[in-house]
Amino acid sequence: MYKFKDSDGKEAGLRVWIGFILGFWLAGVRAELCIFLGAIGGLATWYLISAWRAEKGDAPPVKSPAPSPISPLGQVFRQPAERFRKFGLAQRLPKIPGLPRWPARKPRKRL
Repeated sequence: MYKFKDSDGKEAGLRVWIGFILGFWLAGVRAELCIFLGAIGGLATWYLISAWRAEKGDAPPVKSPAPSPISPLGQVFRQPAERFRKFGLAQRLPKIPGLPRWPARKPRKRL
């Protein structure tokens, strides 16, 4: 589990948001769109900086998986598959013939 430092990401996100707003405004974009695009850039920066500077915390306790009982249906289908692998039947399967090729078409003469 990771612990995020809130202050680092927030400061960087606000700075980038203002930078995007000014940059889009100087480029001649409408004010509403400047604010919206700046907010998207600021949120993305906030998340990236927070994730980049996150500190690794204590790992959650690992649960040992309990052996799962195999259902009767699983036992029925597992046996033929084991026999298939055991006797190497995959190597003895007949080869599938290739598909026939269509005859090549002659190009048309241009007029």
